Amino acid sequence: CRFRSLDIRGKRLSLKADQVKVTDYYEELGTIRSSETFGFNVDNLYLSGKDSHRYRTGINCKRIFWNPLAKDAELELTLRQKGEIILNR
Repeated sequence: CRFRSLDIRGKRLSLKADQVKVTDYYEELGTIRSSETFGFNVDNLYLSGKDSHRYRTGINCKRIFWNPLAKDAELELTLRQKGEIILNR
């Protein structure tokens, strides 16, 4: 399955994806309560959040764009491969 753009917003969502390719994926952190992802590949991952977040594994991406929605918003993540992170302030 291939998407040019995918935007995830809401409350207490559940995400299940198997063999998905997305060019631009947008997610407001704190909206997904559970996820099962296999073969989820993203070119540009756009993350936003208001609080302190630890980003889950399971999505392979080339670039991460972080957009804090509050002055004290934080993002913690682990990189396992070569990539690029862009911070918006």
